[in-house]
Amino acid sequence: MINRNIKPRNLTESQTIQYLNSTQIINIKENDSLDIKDLENIYNYLYENNFHNILIKGKTSFLNLIENEIQEIIKYHFDADYTNNPIFQKSINKMQKEIENKYIKDFSFLNEQYNKNINDYKENERKYIDKFLQHCANTNDIAYHLCSPNKKGKFILVLENNFNDILENSKKSKYAICLGCKQCYNSSCIYSICISCNKQYYTSLMNENEDNNIVLATWDKYHCGGTLTDLIMKCIKCKRELYLNLTTNKLLCLNKDCNFESKPKSIIWKCTFCSKEFRSNAKVYNPLEFQLIKKAINFTLLMKIKASPSLLPCCKKDIKELEFYHKEECRGILYKGYLNGKIILVCKKCHAMNFLEKFNWICPLCGKKFHSYNTNSTSTFKYNRLN
Repeated sequence: MINRNIKPRNLTESQTIQYLNSTQIINIKENDSLDIKDLENIYNYLYENNFHNILIKGKTSFLNLIENEIQEIIKYHFDADYTNNPIFQKSINKMQKEIENKYIKDFSFLNEQYNKNINDYKENERKYIDKFLQHCANTNDIAYHLCSPNKKGKFILVLENNFNDILENSKKSKYAICLGCKQCYNSSCIYSICISCNKQYYTSLMNENEDNNIVLATWDKYHCGGTLTDLIMKCIKCKRELYLNLTTNKLLCLNKDCNFESKPKSIIWKCTFCSKEFRSNAKVYNPLEFQLIKKAINFTLLMKIKASPSLLPCCKKDIKELEFYHKEECRGILYKGYLNGKIILVCKKCHAMNFLEKFNWICPLCGKKFHSYNTNSTSTFKYNRLN
């Protein structure tokens, strides 16, 4: 039997947030509050976050989506004295204009390319995106958008330099546009659906010389399932990356001096977090999933919106006067953010992330642990005394 001990890298390690350059910084009374350079970065993040709707929403509607979110953030962090400051208003106006100009440029290019190529794509099946990172062995040969129960949501490729030969110039591709609903994505991060198993996932374009069926491998279920493991399986002989052959469901080492091959469940792995041995099937390693998690964590830490449950099941105290921390051994303040439409909680101190529905709160007054399904409404609590 094969044994292999490998140490996963924990995604909750501290990540440095890189801010954009800013011409003016306005000091605010709380250290945990934002300043103008933070807002500039948030404007760009929200633009990217809403980019998929650029051909669907009108200009006013699209820009209002961003501005409404910005105004909520401003209300949370800034007092009226600061928002009425002429320097503050000038900086906000400048950022609004930059985002508007960016929208105009992107919309003009994408709309022109969509209208120019739509009929040609309908008549030429080979031009649909068919070289992409697959979700599993049963993924369709053509990439489909999540609006595609009727299989109309095929992706067309828009090239930066408008080349006609899509296959030859795939490296120059810039955007993928859904033929069914016109949502747009950068070709390196396309929100797709695996129709065979009805799973939504992020995929990316592959080069023509790459084999869709030979992909990097990771564990289907790591032993400690709640742990985020952004890891590629490593060969037990040469310690190089292992690949999963989706056709044979075998793990392969592509090192010519090694050529290791095995069924996934023939390998005994050792869990780094509890030291127990386990077996697991392999699945496609998709780095986009972990990149988006990191991005959501960084943005949550950037926004600094303090999180709290809807009410305390134990102590009679106004929740607005309390700060809730991560856990007994980590007293980091919790911030609230979003990932794929779900609320997440991120620790300010260690940057650990958890989904709201899975999180156990700790009362900062008496130390009781309880569960809340919603931070914005009355919920049913389950709690017990911490050890």
